[in-house]
Amino acid sequence: MPLLRWGLNAGALVAIAAAVASWMAGYAMEVALLRGLLAFPLVAFAAYFAELVVSTAPPAKEKAKTAKADATPTSQELADGRAPVDLAQVRADRDASADSRAA
Repeated sequence: MPLLRWGLNAGALVAIAAAVASWMAGYAMEVALLRGLLAFPLVAFAAYFAELVVSTAPPAKEKAKTAKADATPTSQELADGRAPVDLAQVRADRDASADSRAA
């Protein structure tokens, strides 16, 4: 939760900076505080969504080892029921099927 904590701290600093800048620009103290408090949710929501993205992302996969062109499927791929796909062969099969249907 460090992103959320940093975002909330940054939001508080932005709120203070906006309030001080507004007060120094000649706004009444109440209006300056309101402007500062309106700046806080923008930063806080951005930090919340950043934390949400990081916390719900799938875990990173280990670095893929250099694969040979004739490599066999790994045990993980076989366990998942997935196998590597030869895209050139799939495209050739699709084109042949489209040609046979057109004829």
